[in-house]
Amino acid sequence: MIDAVSDHKDALGPSSRESPAGAKKPRPALTSIRLLRVHQWIKNVLVFLPALAAHRLLEPAVAIACLHAFLVFSLCASSVYVLNDCLDYESDRLHPRKKNRPIAAGMVPLRIGWFLVVALAVVSLVGGLMLSQPVAFWLIIYVFLNIAYSYYVKKTIIADIVVLTGFYLLRLMVGSAATGIVISPWLMAFCFAVFFSLSACKRYAELVALADGESLKKRRRSYHTHDAATIHMIGVAAAFSAVIILGLYIDSPMAKELYRRPELLWLCCPLILYWLLRLWIIAGRGELVDDPLVVATRDWRAWVMVIGMGFVTFLAT
Repeated sequence: MIDAVSDHKDALGPSSRESPAGAKKPRPALTSIRLLRVHQWIKNVLVFLPALAAHRLLEPAVAIACLHAFLVFSLCASSVYVLNDCLDYESDRLHPRKKNRPIAAGMVPLRIGWFLVVALAVVSLVGGLMLSQPVAFWLIIYVFLNIAYSYYVKKTIIADIVVLTGFYLLRLMVGSAATGIVISPWLMAFCFAVFFSLSACKRYAELVALADGESLKKRRRSYHTHDAATIHMIGVAAAFSAVIILGLYIDSPMAKELYRRPELLWLCCPLILYWLLRLWIIAGRGELVDDPLVVATRDWRAWVMVIGMGFVTFLAT
């Protein structure tokens, strides 16, 4: 009888678990921020990239559209984060870091999580329609692609890295749809190479953290522990490819139209390569505990790189 009651409680999900006696209850506001993963919103600044690359970000209408797109995509992304937490709370309990997430740790009831998924998705979709139908379309694609990723793609080797790259690129598509600025093939190729390297780095860091095969099996991953070396090779190659693409762009007619001294952009190549390769070294040490872009925001070296690239771009313009 006791076993039956215990099984029933487990079926209810993490909402049925009680905190240990004397444990300090988490603050609701901080728990909500953790659940929505507001710190991950930094990745959504990519919606500004099409306007920034086209040198139109200072136009008031374009800037307002980018801000609107940033907010809408952030709410949409948070709905997906909560959705993943609801779907993966059992496997997250096995992860050394994800086990502390609000739903997996039992701090937020599962039913509240599902309510937030629907509410955030609806609000973001309505906000996207206020911008344009293409923005709403890309938001829907983002949600459905995340669902496909959670149920199937993340269990498939390499395909999961490609889809993770697509999540980054969809932010560019939303920014393009919100402002009406067409993304150049050069920008798309460069971003694909950079984001593929970052996505591979994220997966590599997980393989390093889950070094034993049993943990990988419980996490429903198709990778083996010795696949980490292959992922490392692929990701580093993508980092060098990004620099090569940037170098080819510098000598293109498009760069000569946008920049007065495009040759100065060569100074950006070592900065980008330094940042990407440093992330790979950090991942190899087991110190990459979050999304690479989020980790970069807490690294002063990354900020120096961004400021340096901004200064070089200003001089080139």
